[in-house]
Amino acid sequence: MENEDIKYESTATIVINESDTAWDDAKPRVMNAQEISAILRYDKRRQEELAELKRKIEHVKEYLLEAYDDLGEHAQEIADWLDIELVKDVTVTVTVEFEVSLSVKPDEDIDDIITNLDYSMENHDSVIEYYTGDVTWQES
Repeated sequence: MENEDIKYESTATIVINESDTAWDDAKPRVMNAQEISAILRYDKRRQEELAELKRKIEHVKEYLLEAYDDLGEHAQEIADWLDIELVKDVTVTVTVEFEVSLSVKPDEDIDDIITNLDYSMENHDSVIEYYTGDVTWQES
């Protein structure tokens, strides 16, 4: 259907389901196009207001983190009032050393095994996913 074929009629009605569930316990309600249009406009405004509120809360979080040394425990109190998790992202460099015992056939190329070694590390809620990099091998 082309857009020029569509005509808005404010009194056109539709039956909607006011129930929280999609199928069970249907609560039918008749609404006209004007009511539905008003709800859509209101919903759009609420979404815009919510996005703006989230931006403002993010600015407050940034301020609290920047001023943490000056504000002390007050920064955490303000964060608690606004339900802000007062954490910051940091980058750390970690050197990890593995000692691995492998059983290999006498004719296998040890360098090939080391080069194609896959591993992952887990620590509580953090997961370091597949890592590729240089492996330094020291035969004992």
